[in-house]
Amino acid sequence: MRTSLLLTGLAFPLLACGPGEGDVFSLEVGRCLDDPGERTGIEEVEVVACDEPHDYEVFALVDLPEGTYPGDSEVEDRARDACTARFAAYVGVEEPTSALATAFLVPNEGGWEGGDRQVVCLLYEPDQRLEGSMRGAQR
Repeated sequence: MRTSLLLTGLAFPLLACGPGEGDVFSLEVGRCLDDPGERTGIEEVEVVACDEPHDYEVFALVDLPEGTYPGDSEVEDRARDACTARFAAYVGVEEPTSALATAFLVPNEGGWEGGDRQVVCLLYEPDQRLEGSMRGAQR
């Protein structure tokens, strides 16, 4: 069983597809989802239409390199770097100047050993729900 863990100040793992419940391993760039709450080993999330109020939007999917599990901190550092590098291409402004922030889902050690290397990059607005897609929003 593959398990992902959301990091960056938010402690939960995720999943998603079309509106309704979705598999975290089927998430696509541009999908919007609601906060699954604070739990670990999340495999499914509530996927919603982006024109409805939502908590997160997937803005990038990144595969980390093969190899032995480098440890939680290293995986988190690699995920943060990968997501930060892709933020401006999706939103239209660099993250430090944006009203939006990033979070991400990463494989835990068990998921890594099962072959999961995918990082799911998420954006959100602190203390507020999003409405509409943030692709090209320049916020």
